[in-house]
Amino acid sequence: MDDIRSASPKLPGGLVLGPAVTKAFYITGADFYFGYNEVITSTSATNLAAIVMEFDTGADRFVIDSNKVRGLLAGASTNGFLITAALTDWEIKNNKMQFPSTAITLGLIQVLGASLGGYIGFNALKNTVAASTCCIYFANVASDGVCEYNSCGETVGTATAPNVSGIILAGTNTLWNFLENYSTPTKNTSGDITPVRDT
Repeated sequence: MDDIRSASPKLPGGLVLGPAVTKAFYITGADFYFGYNEVITSTSATNLAAIVMEFDTGADRFVIDSNKVRGLLAGASTNGFLITAALTDWEIKNNKMQFPSTAITLGLIQVLGASLGGYIGFNALKNTVAASTCCIYFANVASDGVCEYNSCGETVGTATAPNVSGIILAGTNTLWNFLENYSTPTKNTSGDITPVRDT
């Protein structure tokens, strides 16, 4: 089904994903809108969503806008927001996400398919799982879009330089442009430009 819209007032206690589910949301219809919700990815080590939201073939033009996403450290998801197919003209913007993803190098937002016209902007992100290095991950495929003004926090500490954490590109086939994104993997420090700046 296409053109599904979810824009709710804050539910008492938030929208809890669980008890244990593999995919809390699996989207295959076009023009899906999910905005102004509070989502709780886990409430315990067993009450959690393994994948918070997956966008597969057909989910073109989806918009994830102005949500608060949180979860307990003890109940880490495997993946957060997962774009698996070659979709077009989608947006993830204005969200505040602080939850643990056990894919420490894959982050909370993962672009795996060769999407075109994607947009990731103005999100405040923190992967709270231990030793995390990534908040936004791009697979080594010919996807393109704009990724701008995202703030990324990780937990790995001084073992990883801030300009190679936060946003990770798996290879050189990505075609995205990155503008004013910041990352810090170390507590009590300010962020640095991520990924590595153009010279």
